[in-house]
Amino acid sequence: LGQRLELQAHVSWPGTLWWEDAGQDFEAQFASLTARGYGARRLDHDEIAALEPNLRACPAHALFTPMEGAAQAQSVAQSLLAHVARRGGQLCPEREVTAVRSSPGAGHIVQTNAGDLPCDFVILATGAAACRGLAGVEWALPMANKRGMILQTRPVQTRIHHILMTPDVHFRQNPDGSLVAGEIFSGDLDPSEDASALADTVIARICQKLRGQPDVQLAEVKLGERPVPLDGLPVVGAVPGAPGVFLAVMHSGVTLGPLIGQLLAQEILQGSPSPLLSSFRASRFAQA
Repeated sequence: LGQRLELQAHVSWPGTLWWEDAGQDFEAQFASLTARGYGARRLDHDEIAALEPNLRACPAHALFTPMEGAAQAQSVAQSLLAHVARRGGQLCPEREVTAVRSSPGAGHIVQTNAGDLPCDFVILATGAAACRGLAGVEWALPMANKRGMILQTRPVQTRIHHILMTPDVHFRQNPDGSLVAGEIFSGDLDPSEDASALADTVIARICQKLRGQPDVQLAEVKLGERPVPLDGLPVVGAVPGAPGVFLAVMHSGVTLGPLIGQLLAQEILQGSPSPLLSSFRASRFAQA
C-alpha cells in the first residue's frame, strides 16, 4: 500500500527490538512467534549493542523482528484522504453523523447535521465510540477501551535505528530526529493521573536508556482512548440485523488497517466472506 500510494515519507521499516517481558514470558513470546512462522530472531547482549550502539545498557537478550515498521499515523491518514479526493471521493470532515436509515429504494441514507447523504453501503469505523452505537442501527459494540498516551519530542542528535519495545516504554525515532514514545502496549492510564507528570516520566525513561544524556525536550502529547473490543480482538464485517451496514473496529488500526480495508472491501463488493475474518465477526457478541 505504501508503494502504491507513495507513502514512503510517512512509513519506515527499521525492524523491532523487543524485550518488554523477561523470563518465561520472554521465552513464551519467542516460541509463539516462531510457531507461527514469524520472522523473529533471538539476539544476545553483544548483538543488540552492535545494532544500537547508543543504548546505555543493552539487555541480556531481545527478539529482533526485521520485517516490522512504523507509520506516522496522522500524515498517513492525511495522505490516504488526499488520495481518495484525487480519485473522485467526497470528503465531509465537518459533518457530524447523527443516524442511518434504510432508503425506500436501495441502500441507505446517512443523516448528518448538514443534510442527508445517500449511499450503497455504510461502514462504521468509529473506534472507541463504537460502544455508543448509532441511531437507526440497533447495535452497540461492547468495548473495553483503554486510555493511552503518545508523545513526540523535538529532534535529537542521538540516533536509534529500530523500534524499541522495552519493559517500561516503547519508542522510535522519526527521520527528522524526533522521538515518538508511548507506554507499553497493555497499559491503561489512571484517569486521575496527571498527564504532564506522566509525560515527564516517559521522557526520563527514554533518557535513562540513551548514551550521552541527550537533551530530550517534549514537543507534543496526545491523550486518547484505545479502541479495544470487549474480548480484545478485532470486529470486522456485517452488523447483525442491519443489511448493508458493516463494522471495522480494532486495536491496532494502524497495523491492521491496510489488510482489513482490503478484505472488507472484497466482502462488500464481491459478496464473498473472507475466511481470514471468520473469527472476528460482530455476531460473537450476544445483544441483550
